[in-house]
Amino acid sequence: MEPVLFYGVPQGCSFGSIVALEWLGQPYRLCRIEMMEQPWNPLFAKVNPLFQTPALLPEDGEPLSESLAILQHLAARDLEIRLGFEQGSREFDRLNQVLAYLNTDFFSAFNPLWWLYETQGLSGVEQEVLRRLGREKVAEGCAYLDGLLADREWLLGDYRTMRMPILSVSLAGWSITDCST
Repeated sequence: MEPVLFYGVPQGCSFGSIVALEWLGQPYRLCRIEMMEQPWNPLFAKVNPLFQTPALLPEDGEPLSESLAILQHLAARDLEIRLGFEQGSREFDRLNQVLAYLNTDFFSAFNPLWWLYETQGLSGVEQEVLRRLGREKVAEGCAYLDGLLADREWLLGDYRTMRMPILSVSLAGWSITDCST
């Protein structure tokens, strides 16, 4: 069986895992999960009882969830491609450091915009507060990432790693989302 990636729609960090799978160049399948439709399919609870995406069902049938864990799993499938590094190496530690930043601080910067997107009945003042806070937090995160990229093409130097798929989807997902309503 090929691994199956369960990805969420609309936007989300699931796309980072899709990019990583493409870069890996190994066979895989996708299963689309409509995150805004309720109730969720109870079968998905067998893959991720929290009903969150992404989730990966590898060949052994033991589900894996959380972007950071999935990206590290995919990177370890072929270290020669250099999407990841050998555990215990300085490069592995650095990769984990930035992946953790992207998965926690940077991703959470988008929370006010996500609340704006999915919460109905907010007053104009509440909408503006969320919009302003979201823009400020995302700008701070982007400034930090700009500093990391100041003298290099990729976050880890001369080649792409698992950091890039998750970063690209975080930025792309929100750049196309209209948070004005």
